[in-house]
Amino acid sequence: MKKLTLCLALIFSTITLAQEAPPHLDLEMTTAEYREHLKKFVSLTEDDPAITRALNLGSRLSQWITLVNQHRSENNAIRLTSSNTRGGIPIDKPSTYSPALIEERVQEIMRNIPSALKEILLSENDLPNTLPVDDETFIKHARLIDRQYQSAARFKSIDQWRGYYADAANKDVRGYYFLTTNKIGEEELRDTALIPDTKIRVFFWGSKGDLVQA
Repeated sequence: MKKLTLCLALIFSTITLAQEAPPHLDLEMTTAEYREHLKKFVSLTEDDPAITRALNLGSRLSQWITLVNQHRSENNAIRLTSSNTRGGIPIDKPSTYSPALIEERVQEIMRNIPSALKEILLSENDLPNTLPVDDETFIKHARLIDRQYQSAARFKSIDQWRGYYADAANKDVRGYYFLTTNKIGEEELRDTALIPDTKIRVFFWGSKGDLVQA
């Protein structure tokens, strides 16, 4: 019984330690960086099917691009992002993602993607080393898929630390940014009832698991 208790204590302490130390994920990580991160990442929670689908779709896309580029010159290689195309994430426009949102976005992408691309991406057959559409069309749709891959990778990476992030919310610089931008200072905060509705933002967790602004 003592051995069982000790084992359980070690398991729970390991989980606790893991939850207290979420990985640092740069906001502008590349797909390749996410892929390397996931190879070493140990998840304590089971992936939602929507997350698995987005990751698998993005992985197949990456494999296809790698194969195509092996048969192209450096100047003609397919690239989805570069230092010139990364726009960053504005402090007042945070990214929102959840399994439900990712699933919804992936379904929308696959409804609008050319059938020739869709057939290859959803197939389990060997990937071709050429593209069935012109480069511009391929890159346009591939970027959308790749973005959902990154969202799914990020969600998978932080899902088990929700409690940590909730506790750390009061240190979020976006709160300070909002207060200073809307000129809400010490005087206004003494009596929040006096703050005009136009200067108040209410956030809550939506039915799809996403953060919604009221």
